[in-house]
This record gives sequence, structure tokens and C-alpha cells, in this order.
Amino acid sequence: FLAPGSDGSIVTASMIGADVSGLTSRPNGGHGLLVSASSGNTIDDNVISGNEGDGIDIFGPNTTLVTIIRNFIGTDRNGLLAVPNGSGGGDNHGIRISADAYGNIIGGTPPTQSNVIAGNDATIFSDGISVQGDALLPNVILGNFIGLTPALVLDLGNGRAGINAVDVQPHDDSPTEVALLIGPTNVIGYNGSTDDPAPGIRITGTSRGVYVFLNAIGVAEDPSGFIDLGNSGVGVEVTSGPSFVGIDDADNLGGNFIGANGGSGVEVTGNDIV
Repeated sequence: FLAPGSDGSIVTASMIGADVSGLTSRPNGGHGLLVSASSGNTIDDNVISGNEGDGIDIFGPNTTLVTIIRNFIGTDRNGLLAVPNGSGGGDNHGIRISADAYGNIIGGTPPTQSNVIAGNDATIFSDGISVQGDALLPNVILGNFIGLTPALVLDLGNGRAGINAVDVQPHDDSPTEVALLIGPTNVIGYNGSTDDPAPGIRITGTSRGVYVFLNAIGVAEDPSGFIDLGNSGVGVEVTSGPSFVGIDDADNLGGNFIGANGGSGVEVTGNDIV
């Protein structure tokens, strides 16, 4: 628990919810790591798996500038086996950002900063990453493997969406109209199940100001060619807006690579921009 006032703390090289081998669960009864009312914290190079609640819960309007890099969240230390968070049941996720936490960063563009956020399938309500609430400055999700590992061959999908943005919007005092940036270079695949199809990315509720750009969703490329990593539902589901999948020529953030999903590549209803 990074309590109020624990600014600038670093959590690193720890097994949180897993045993010392990093291979099997030793569940904490709540969240693996709760960060509340503090800023500038770094969560780096941990195994955060097997917890009854969320793997990481970033909570509250004064929780900002948290950086999450190089962690295995929902798998063993090698990224080969699912060790799900959320085993206590209910609405628990690999990572949750909620209650107006803002300006937080999950992942990074150098491959060395990627998180593996996979295997969180203890219930059908477990998203890889769930983001909720207003944001004074945008939260950013970039360069992660969500539902799979860097080898791209193991199906370790999360129980529901890879990323679920619910009621995400810019705060009234925000200097921008951007609440959440998803991209670049996330690889999102294998999420949901045949019985309960789920999208790679869902943007829903009252969400607006969400940008999705330069990601691989359901398909990726490696030296041998293209690999199907289909999510069980649509690639990107947008039911609120305005939000942006890709971007128009004026802003030019860049398109996504979307394919091999169980439903449409992009499914849009409501007042949205794709």
C-alpha cells in the first residue's frame, strides 16, 4: 500500500501475490498494490499476480504521475503461465485506474519498459486494464503486451476486455480535451472467451477524449510473417464519444493494425469519430 504522502516511492524486484519462485500464487486478500493520494511513484520489475483483488489499483484524484514498467501482472515470472489476479471474485482487474487519478503511465515505448498484463481471467469481469473517471491530464497506456507475452504465441488472455475505458473524460479544469491515450505499440490479443466474447479495447459509458493509435489489435507481425492473436469479440468497441480510433490527417497520430478478431475490426455506435 503506497499511502497518502508516499510521493516518489519505488516498488521493485518484488513478488506480490506470488511465492518466492514467482511461479505460483500466494494470494493477498485484497489488491496486490494500492496507490492512493500520492504522486511520482514507480512500480518497476515485479511479479504482481495471484491476488484476490486488482493486481495494481491506482485510486483517487490526487494520485498522479505513477509509472508502471517491466512488470508481469497476472502471469508467472517467465510469462508462461496464468497466475490470475481477481481470484476473490467480482469486478477486479490486472490494473485499475479510477476515481479521477490522472497523468499516470503504464508501459513505455522502448521494449525494455513493456509490461505483460495477461492471464487475469479469474472471472469473466476481469479486464487487463480498467480505466474509470475524469482526468485532469491524460493517463497513458503504451508499449504493453495485453493478453499475451512478447513471444506472441501463448494465449494468456484476460477474462474480459484487454483495455476497458468506462466513463473516462477530461476533467472540467483540464487544459486539453484528452482523457486517455492508448498507444503507441500496445499488442492486444486473446482477450475474452468463446462463451463470453470481449473486445481488445472497449470505450463506453460517458467516455470522450480517448485516443487509440498505432496499436496491434488481434494480429501482429514478426520476422516469420503475420500472427493471428484474435480477441474473442470485436477489435475495438466504441459506444461513446467523441473518441478517436486512428486519427484524421490534421492530427495525424496514426492508424492501428486490427485483424483476426472474433467480431468486427471496429464497431461504433453513438457520437464517435473513427
